[in-house]
Amino acid sequence: MPWGLCAALNARRAQANLYDTRDSEIVFYLVQMGLLAIYGARGAPGRGQRWLLPHIALHAVLRLVVVLASFIGQRVVAMGFHSKKVVLLPDNGGCPSLKISRVRKSDMARLICL
Repeated sequence: MPWGLCAALNARRAQANLYDTRDSEIVFYLVQMGLLAIYGARGAPGRGQRWLLPHIALHAVLRLVVVLASFIGQRVVAMGFHSKKVVLLPDNGGCPSLKISRVRKSDMARLICL
């Protein structure tokens, strides 16, 4: 069993309202399970991510993609993500979603960072 799937299954047990991760494999499995997720893209998409990210982009349960540089945001949008879901945010050293105002407060009630 892939480790990303194991991590997503363990996270699902916590029954959070929102899951926040910087790992493309974990976010892939979270959205496949229908769980609300935020993806923090820390770098330009690599080889495996170029396959995973287009499959993630179309899911309504993906709330945001947080990028740390505008060129990363441009690449993510080019891969199929809606530009309204992509947010440029400098690295805050923790969960990317903590300073984002676009996420509903009801979703933030139980946030889990992976």
